[in-house]
Amino acid sequence: MVPLLDQLQRLAQGYRGFHTPGHQRGQGAPTGLREWWGEAVFTADLAEIPGLDNLLQPEGILQEAQARVAEIFGAEHTYFLINGATAGVLAALLSVHQENGIILLPRCVHQSVIHGLILTGAKPIFITPEWDAQQQVWGGIDPEKLRVAIQQNCNHNITALVLNSPTYKGVCSAVKECIEIAHRFDIPVIVDEAHGAHFPFHPQLPDSALDWGADLVIHSTHKVLTSLTQSALLHQQGKRLHPQRIQACLRLVQSSSPSYLLLASLVATAEQMAAQGEALLTQLLENTADLTAKINQIPGLKTLWINFRQPGFVSQDPTRLVIQTGGLGLTGFALDELLHHQYHITAEFPDYGDLTFILSLGHTAADMQHLFNALQEISHTVQPEKFLPTIPLPPTGEFVLSPRNAFFSSHQYRPWSEAVGSISAATISAYPPGIPVLLPGELITPESIDYLRRIAEMGGAIVGCTSEQKIAVVSNW
Repeated sequence: MVPLLDQLQRLAQGYRGFHTPGHQRGQGAPTGLREWWGEAVFTADLAEIPGLDNLLQPEGILQEAQARVAEIFGAEHTYFLINGATAGVLAALLSVHQENGIILLPRCVHQSVIHGLILTGAKPIFITPEWDAQQQVWGGIDPEKLRVAIQQNCNHNITALVLNSPTYKGVCSAVKECIEIAHRFDIPVIVDEAHGAHFPFHPQLPDSALDWGADLVIHSTHKVLTSLTQSALLHQQGKRLHPQRIQACLRLVQSSSPSYLLLASLVATAEQMAAQGEALLTQLLENTADLTAKINQIPGLKTLWINFRQPGFVSQDPTRLVIQTGGLGLTGFALDELLHHQYHITAEFPDYGDLTFILSLGHTAADMQHLFNALQEISHTVQPEKFLPTIPLPPTGEFVLSPRNAFFSSHQYRPWSEAVGSISAATISAYPPGIPVLLPGELITPESIDYLRRIAEMGGAIVGCTSEQKIAVVSNW
């Protein structure tokens, strides 16, 4: 047995507890949940009792477990996250923060990165990622643009470079080159590799940022791997950041009552990958290749295939299946609706011209055949809609205040038509594509409002506004 799992199972079986959680190993749990979930899940839902450990300052069995998982993933230090990959992103940004610090980052980052800027007060300098107009997909930062940005700001306090690779659609950027450039200037590199936790375990997958010396890497282990939702890992290596600093920052963002169900799932998943990872991924990749080839034979459908000769596009995660729908005369939204309501198949993410599926270790060849059959049937019966062929690129504005100062300022809500010339106090994003159109501290321009209107007219969702389509703006500006 794995030490943490063995100890948790032993402690779950034989004592009377007068501590949290209140269900007392399931004795007081709702009957319906006990019948549905079984008794075992409640007996393992323990607090940090003697014999376990303190996640916020591990010195025993959790410390040993983290060291073992670091060995499996190939990191110097690994920290368990029970508040999702978001906690890892926030802790990473807190760990590099210095007064008047600058963070270099692409515009298309996860919202947790923006939240980290708000919490720290760091000033962002955005580098526009590369855009493949033909495929309608974002890549990563062009390394040459990164080099120029560093040189232009070398007299300022650049505290970190943040990269996100792979993207939601499986596009991997020039992580190796960007890390090398940043490290020449002794700038720590944080890589949000949430969607690439499986990369270290198979030679046919893209390289992990851990292989290229990233200082901090965040992995969400419940996407393609098999841990429970809300469990994730933060890896640290090198000498630019001290492990004790990382641990101190994690205390700011992690729960002081960690779920041992989540911790056990992290350990079990890591051991699963250590013992069977390459074999399991080989089977997944074979099934995925077969499914992809068959989908590309369906009239009107094709899968995303990246031109890797362009900057910012280096490789592609084959487990991220992106089906382009324009040939059917459908949006990704329409195909998503058909699959969900008529075939009981739910995709990960619909977009205007494509539909994204996550293919994971939990999928069988039968699952993939069911998806193929549904797609084939739809291609023969679909009534094409008016297709929206392209989406505009979001404009960017000037930062007048830091995200933190704008977020915590006094603010008021103004209709879109009256917000031009004000400073945004909120993050406003259009889904899709999900890239922030406005960030706290950014000047609201006519182009920004026109873009929001156009996305709304095309059927996209505007996230961050009120239900009356009002924007929070800094008062008295």
